[in-house]
Amino acid sequence: MAEPKHRRQGQVIVRNGVRTVRIYLGKDNNGKRLYLNRTVKGSSKCADKVRSDLLETVSGGNPTVKPTRMSVNELLDKWLEQHVKENCRERTYNYYVWMLDAYVRPKLGKTLATLLSFTDIEANYVYLRHDREKKIGSRACRTANALLSSAYNWGIKNKLLSSNPCAHVTLPKLKGKTRRALPAEQMSRFLQAARQDRWNVVFNLALETGLRPSEYLGLTWQDVNLDSGELQVCRTLVWRKGGEWYFSTPKTERSDRSIIVSEATRLMLLEHRRAQLAQRLKATDYQDNGFVFAMGDGRPVLLRTLDRSHFKPILKRAGLPAATRIYDMRHSCASLLIASGESHAVVAARLGHADPAFTLKTYVDTTASQQKTASEKLAKILAR
Repeated sequence: MAEPKHRRQGQVIVRNGVRTVRIYLGKDNNGKRLYLNRTVKGSSKCADKVRSDLLETVSGGNPTVKPTRMSVNELLDKWLEQHVKENCRERTYNYYVWMLDAYVRPKLGKTLATLLSFTDIEANYVYLRHDREKKIGSRACRTANALLSSAYNWGIKNKLLSSNPCAHVTLPKLKGKTRRALPAEQMSRFLQAARQDRWNVVFNLALETGLRPSEYLGLTWQDVNLDSGELQVCRTLVWRKGGEWYFSTPKTERSDRSIIVSEATRLMLLEHRRAQLAQRLKATDYQDNGFVFAMGDGRPVLLRTLDRSHFKPILKRAGLPAATRIYDMRHSCASLLIASGESHAVVAARLGHADPAFTLKTYVDTTASQQKTASEKLAKILAR
């Protein structure tokens, strides 16, 4: 039996003096043949060069990668469904979907994944940074590029693609680090102003322990030893759209930890427990979910409500910057502990970090007075 003839890859079709390069890409799910066409204004030699370039672009020069007509949107869908959904938390998955829908898909989604160039990507970021409605910053551009790059790397690993255009993108520079931690004097003013607030105990606990909001709002009484003041951080509270909530595991392996609070905070928790039990007895429709911090009907406290109705008003009464975030209490905890002379390892363990270097880089800010003290110490050493 004779061996089948292999057709030359790619065609150059001449009609009415116009040359069209056609590359066969296979068939879709319905059996329809798919082609990539390019019109060439020039000689047959130019057409042959375009044909060779297109063939190399479609396959990436890698014979193990089959030609594909997959769009960037289809690549992102596959990556999200087959990789992100299986390996990331639901909240992380939803964040990735939102970022890609907002900053990648609108301009780049319909482009063939194999034909997307780094110049296309850079042009998209320029548009996003200057568009009146979007006007995103450098960090958002970098995050969007990181997600798109991850999708391409996944595609390369699974032999869907051969190259990653994101690797050649010139990204906008990041601005200087925004100072997040509040100095001790400001945090004292905040706690003073918080005394009259219903959730005073929440803010004291957040500042002292450095817990993430999802961690201290997810605490249940079975996690708290009111005799010793030990808290066991073993779950986080997660909200879905529509008001549904559920428990998830801590963010990392080191996030599963125990913290012993001060005697003052232990007594605050004890008094809070008594008040909560008294309120529960008066309630007619109470759902006991065991939360340390619960609404009047037993539901968990919504972070947005805690922030807008309690945290922001306290900032205003204390005369503190309105831009201060509730998460900055975590930053302040780390900075104040380091400033007091606590070891980096202890602070990292308290925050649930595996690497103390990450704690110092991300959460700890130094003040002008600390820098001045350091300079004076060094001057004394050198003067000897």
